[in-house]
Amino acid sequence: MFETTRAYPAWPTRCARSPDRHAMALLTNKPEDSARKVLAHCGLDGFFAHMVFGDGEFGRKPDPTGLRWLMRRHRASAKRTILIGDSEVDLAAARAAGVRICLARYGFGFIRVDPASIAGGEWCIDQPLDLLGLLQ
Repeated sequence: MFETTRAYPAWPTRCARSPDRHAMALLTNKPEDSARKVLAHCGLDGFFAHMVFGDGEFGRKPDPTGLRWLMRRHRASAKRTILIGDSEVDLAAARAAGVRICLARYGFGFIRVDPASIAGGEWCIDQPLDLLGLLQ
């Protein structure tokens, strides 16, 4: 089932070392059961204090309701929130919530993102560890 599914290199180790000032939450359109199985398989199941799944009580992205709920749970303002994603849906959710976005060019959904749709001030990264430079 998970023959080709794995965390990006060094990512679980980096998450474990993440300073407390960078709280992490998960917002996914995937159903909870399958998302939790992927997280466990990849060793990422202990890093998110709060998670919103596609089959939960909130609308699926690009609806910003789940993202706003996560922000309230973490007492995070829109100015201090970054949605990390790889798709037009992620881009639309971030804009609807008024938060910054960091699009992962290496993500499977990025191939469908129209480069012209990315505005100034919206970040893109080419590998997972590039995010660390943006957060400092």
